[in-house]
Amino acid sequence: MLTFIPLIFFIGSSLLSYWTHGLFVIDQVGNYHRGKFLPFYFFILFAYILYLSIKAEFLSKKAKNYLYQKEYKVIARFSFLPFITALIQITVDHLLIFNLGLTYSIFIVYNYFQQNLISLDLLTKINNREQLDIYLTMKMKDNHQKKDLYLFLLDIDQFKKINDELGHVVGDQIILKIADILKQIAHLHNCFISRYGGDEFIMVCERDKNVEITPIFNDLQRLFQQSYEGLPDFSVSIGYVKYDESLNYIPKFIEKADHYMYLNKNVKK
Repeated sequence: MLTFIPLIFFIGSSLLSYWTHGLFVIDQVGNYHRGKFLPFYFFILFAYILYLSIKAEFLSKKAKNYLYQKEYKVIARFSFLPFITALIQITVDHLLIFNLGLTYSIFIVYNYFQQNLISLDLLTKINNREQLDIYLTMKMKDNHQKKDLYLFLLDIDQFKKINDELGHVVGDQIILKIADILKQIAHLHNCFISRYGGDEFIMVCERDKNVEITPIFNDLQRLFQQSYEGLPDFSVSIGYVKYDESLNYIPKFIEKADHYMYLNKNVKK
């Protein structure tokens, strides 16, 4: 109900303005003039927008998940255009520009979330390969003097046999379970996850210098070694590699992790 206060105030003040001249005044010759309560209306409205931005900024600092951080930062920037256009509208008489700034900010946030939908894998609802390329390009350009960058490549063992013997529906259920496990790991360790293609997944993690990556690897193995109700037993081969300057090309980076993943797969044969 609190979110409706600006709307209720605006509708009520507009209706009462005929007698109170609160928001506007129409003189005898039909000219529009601002009412004495119009700045107060903008104060209430913008206070809500500002509160939203402050809260989103706070949540972006608090969030451990990369995607949540990104979403909150977009919302935190929401108030910039409404604030500028509100100042212009208050200072320049007869210039109604605030709603334009507010609408454009809403469009920016809406467009961001629509782009997110396009960038998600349709089955698992985690990042697709295109988003992986964007993320890796950004991270590989960063200076890694303070943090190490690791790439994990995961592949379902004998996935073709699972599809052939148990059907593609069961195969999809296993893929969904793997995506769910990766979401848990990503939340715990603030990692980026994506479906690379078919039965392959990639996870990218940053760690402070001299901090072991083995806790993440151990968490992955522990979760994949469990049995899950309604699903047949399955196993996943994992390979990971730390980024260095010799791997400054994305396919090279992935290929190195792929090499270690196949070493892990061959041990099981």
